[in-house]
Amino acid sequence: MTSSPGCPPSTAAKAPAATLYAASFDAGLISGVNSHLSLPPTAHSLEPNLFTPASYGRYLVARNDDVNKAAELLQFTHNWRARTGITTMTFSSHLALIKSEGHTGKIYFAGSDCHGRPVIVFDNSCQNTKSREKQMLFLAYFFDLAIKQMAIYNASPVPPPTPIAKWVIFMNMSR
Repeated sequence: MTSSPGCPPSTAAKAPAATLYAASFDAGLISGVNSHLSLPPTAHSLEPNLFTPASYGRYLVARNDDVNKAAELLQFTHNWRARTGITTMTFSSHLALIKSEGHTGKIYFAGSDCHGRPVIVFDNSCQNTKSREKQMLFLAYFFDLAIKQMAIYNASPVPPPTPIAKWVIFMNMSR
């Protein structure tokens, strides 16, 4: 068991990050999701974090183990990300968007919690724009950063005792 100051001890078994969610699903469910997708050949290389057993497991959880519904949602996610350009979004390519949407601090990283999960803060009192499309792109940019942060942490020379596969969202909805 491991523990950080102020955190309860972790009793979760060690598991590779890629199988954290997928472990509770048999290979048939995972391959069933994959077989229902109609993706271009470049999809897996453009979205390496979207097409993993762990990701398939999250989509299965979100759709109560219904393979068809999980595949439909994953396909929708991929299509939306490709259409909006999120698959190739970087800080430098979307600097104007990041500056305009983020300069008030309505969404920001607040480090990690005691289990190593990235903490994303949404502060509604700092809302400064009205474009839902730009707000969603900004949000997707932050979620992608959180996924990358988890992947880096899990692949570190001293990996966490339990792979990080979730993030924490703190929402200030006071306004």
